[in-house]
Amino acid sequence: MRKIGAGSTPEFEAWFERINRELTPMRTGGKIHTTVENIEAGLVDFKTLAAQTRQKMAASYTKGQTLGNSHAKAKAPAKKIPSKRK
Repeated sequence: MRKIGAGSTPEFEAWFERINRELTPMRTGGKIHTTVENIEAGLVDFKTLAAQTRQKMAASYTKGQTLGNSHAKAKAPAKKIPSKRK
């Protein structure tokens, strides 16, 4: 945390804190959180996030369909053999 020095104004300190918070994830290699503020500030591209989400959902759906079909083929219903009555 910085201390307000001689010549610093409250406006400068507020600006510095805001910029420092915005840049911290980039310096540490972290992810910028998806918030309304970050989308409005242009730090997060909403259209790109939406496209990535659609791709993930389509891949998940396809994987589920493939898995379901492979289980259906592998587990054919067993035929019941009638037992002979005496």
